[in-house]
Amino acid sequence: MTTKDDDSSRELTFYDSYTPFLTGGDYTIKIDHSVSDSLGHALSSESDFPFDGQEFQVMAPRFALPPGSVHAVFPPPGATSDFDTQLAHVSLTRPILPWEQMLDEHVQSGQTDRIPWLALLLFAPGELPDTDPYAQGSVGTACTVQDLLDLNDIPNAPVLGPDIDKNSVLDAVKKTTCRTIDVPADVFKAVAPRIDELAYLTHVRDVTPQQTRRTGNSVRQDFKDLGRYGVVLANRFPRTPGPYAAHLVSLEGFADYLKPDARAPKPLRLVSLHSWAFIQQPDAKGHFSDVVSHLAADPDPRHPGDPFRQSLRLPPPHDTVQSEQAIEASNRLTWGYTPVRHETATGESTFGWYRGPCSAVPVPPVPGLESESNDHASADGLLIYVKDWGVYDLSYAVAWSMGRLVALSHAESRIAVQRLWRQARITAFKALRRITTPAEVSGFDPGTLTTTAALARDRPAVHHFHQLLADGLPEQPTGPMAADAPSTSRTVRSPAGGRSAGARRTLDFLERSEARATLARSLDEHIEPAADVVEALRALEMIPFDHLVPDARMLPAESVRFFFIDQAWVTALVDGAMSTGVSTSQDQALAGIVTNAVAERLASREGGGPSARAGMVMRSRLARDWPNLSIAVQDEDGAPVEMIRREMLAPDVMLCLFGDVPETVTFSEAHQDLTLGVEDADGYRIMLRNLGEGKDPVGEPIHQEFPSAGPGLETSYFRPMVPGARQAEVMDIAALIPDLGSALGTTVKAAGFAVQLFVSSVRQAFTQPR
Repeated sequence: MTTKDDDSSRELTFYDSYTPFLTGGDYTIKIDHSVSDSLGHALSSESDFPFDGQEFQVMAPRFALPPGSVHAVFPPPGATSDFDTQLAHVSLTRPILPWEQMLDEHVQSGQTDRIPWLALLLFAPGELPDTDPYAQGSVGTACTVQDLLDLNDIPNAPVLGPDIDKNSVLDAVKKTTCRTIDVPADVFKAVAPRIDELAYLTHVRDVTPQQTRRTGNSVRQDFKDLGRYGVVLANRFPRTPGPYAAHLVSLEGFADYLKPDARAPKPLRLVSLHSWAFIQQPDAKGHFSDVVSHLAADPDPRHPGDPFRQSLRLPPPHDTVQSEQAIEASNRLTWGYTPVRHETATGESTFGWYRGPCSAVPVPPVPGLESESNDHASADGLLIYVKDWGVYDLSYAVAWSMGRLVALSHAESRIAVQRLWRQARITAFKALRRITTPAEVSGFDPGTLTTTAALARDRPAVHHFHQLLADGLPEQPTGPMAADAPSTSRTVRSPAGGRSAGARRTLDFLERSEARATLARSLDEHIEPAADVVEALRALEMIPFDHLVPDARMLPAESVRFFFIDQAWVTALVDGAMSTGVSTSQDQALAGIVTNAVAERLASREGGGPSARAGMVMRSRLARDWPNLSIAVQDEDGAPVEMIRREMLAPDVMLCLFGDVPETVTFSEAHQDLTLGVEDADGYRIMLRNLGEGKDPVGEPIHQEFPSAGPGLETSYFRPMVPGARQAEVMDIAALIPDLGSALGTTVKAAGFAVQLFVSSVRQAFTQPR
């Protein structure tokens, strides 16, 4: 069934199950033949035709999960908050995983769907005394799968192992290790779902995509809220303050102990496929809504109402003295500058102003840095002297130096740039030699330059001389030498600027449109790696974090900061990187052709074009605990803005770059990770939602609660207390589902149960200040 949350552009579809055609195991395809007449009488026997067959195996996770199988968990690992009304869950990137093994081939659920073999169990301290006594998500000593399968063959073994046919497990798998926990029999009976409840604790979610562009040479997380995810829910509310351990366990081979009246004779050893821990603490302000609300709060109450309070900049000074110096310093800080130590070329120690590519205010075009042209031979040419105060703005000089250092220190980038320049240099040299060699020597018309292939022939004069010899040069009459005749070669104009003769010839050569086109074509085979480097730099990859955020006070803990991208800074960065291929003034003359060729290649790529225009950086537990956070970026017309880059730079630091300046940026929980739970309104109650009855959309609240009156769920629909617990915490789903269906007037299955427990997502919007 399909429902929508508060964001009308996103649909969230729930499925009861996603059963594979075949579970993991050994299979045989058998082929035989028979002949019968029209009445069905057999005319052949089994021995008349040969029998054939083919054995094969379906490999599926069983005793361990492959890396990347777990997409996200809730509550977040290590989180501390008030989770008492929410159910823990784990979302799986492989949606068929909960149904990919048989719980027990002899057990039938009475439903068309296969019984899941996975369950998510919550344990409080002391409930796993031998393997996880403090509820930290720990497991016992790793053992081999063979040791696990042999447990039931050991007389007087202290624990029960899974009842699994050893012949169904590959020999290679038996040698692998698995993580296990030992669950006391009374604890298992109290917390494990019954066999008829497992189907209601697993479902599949299908969500709408939110794509993020990737740069060419970077392997970056591609955050896509896309496709189907298998979800496994816990059946226990963590109501008691303190730590809880969550274990995703395999119940394969334990079906006999999942029946309502069954009780294991001794502890059960379960395979723990994934585990983590969290802390239940009332009013800990650790919910998603609490964290995003704190991010949106005014970070500096001493400046209330400051529209730029969440811009990336140092806190403004609190001085009330309005001297010229104070005003200048305040303006610089407001614009996002940071004072840094500066050693001048003459050895003097002073300070200068630095601002990285992330500016607190829009930056106007800077003369000389309007485009990537590599016109700057060194960083010194990009120093900006602030005459009134006798200090330098170091920003663009630092950017140029950083681009050069990145290209030189990164082997792939260095090789890509230098190969591109080498090809440009070789092609230009050949072309110059061709058009400056007299026609009677080279055999070419210096007034024409056709294709790159025409330049591929090395030493054209030598080749022409050999051709003349083959044509009978010794027998031809001699005439006056070309040097004695009036010259028809092109006069080389010497432009001003003190360039070398080679550079002047190159500039003269590049005035010809066919020369520029030929040179650009010659770079095709070498331009792709260099374009990857430039695209990565435009996305601010490989740049040290302290060049993006030069002072830690600009990004305090639990904060989000927005910024504009200084295009001139990025241009200087790219120019510095491309300068690593420049060795001579002749190379400098080729810069325009090379940089334009790279820019055209990038523009031709899907999603290619200009650099990012704005972005945000966040330092918060939100980035750590909700790494799949949904971020919606929109312009002033409500249209989506492209997210060029999204990357975790540290466990709690996230950087995002946008293709345009957004009007609003909205945070919400990822749709595949939305939480399920109940409301605490004089007892635990389910806020009922439509399941497709009538005209209301699926998932629409019907403004009724269950139970409608009297005691809450914890009175009538919770199991008896877990041994040692202070209160009941485990839902009695077998008793709850029929009554919930009666209240809704329809049959409730896994997807419908998930819709009833669906907690509307919280959104926090940040708006561009005016």
